[in-house]
Amino acid sequence: MTVAIDPGESAAAGSPTASPDEPPTTRRLPGLAIAAVSSIGAGAIHAAAVGIHAEHPPLARIFVVAAVLQLGAGLLALLRPGRVVAAVIAVVNVGALGGWLATRITGISWIGGLEASEAPQFADSACAALGAVAAGAAIAALLAGWHPARPPRLLVPGLAVAALTVPAMMAGGTHVHGHDDAGSAAHAHDDTTLAGGE
Repeated sequence: MTVAIDPGESAAAGSPTASPDEPPTTRRLPGLAIAAVSSIGAGAIHAAAVGIHAEHPPLARIFVVAAVLQLGAGLLALLRPGRVVAAVIAVVNVGALGGWLATRITGISWIGGLEASEAPQFADSACAALGAVAAGAAIAALLAGWHPARPPRLLVPGLAVAALTVPAMMAGGTHVHGHDDAGSAAHAHDDTTLAGGE
């Protein structure tokens, strides 16, 4: 009596079978998902700060541009990961971080509302920290290149970024500018001078 053997069974007999619950491996840039989530968090904080800078329209527009670039680059990296997108995240967030450092060290004389340097506060420091993480992770992804790996797990990084982003967005509404204090003092001085002249 002969027994029929399925060729597929004989080929698979010597190789381990993958668990149906185990996610398949793919090729990805390690660290790019972290860069994307961090860039999205920084962009959200910039977006929340637009309204409180409405008294300086050019500055408010800068915040809009920064928010759009950081949010867009982060979302694109999650949807279509690649080396070009990683480079975009790195450039956008390095630029945002450099601008933040300039406003905290020297101020930017040619942008209304940023002429005087300001002390770091929670909202802008959290935004800068997320931008630094995004830039660093994106650069690391570029240097590492494509590697076989399982799909990224975004739950823990997403919760960590949200835990920093949401309080920063809420704190941004109470942000106080140093130049506002100076402007108020100058205005009060002018009123006192006028009153004395009368």
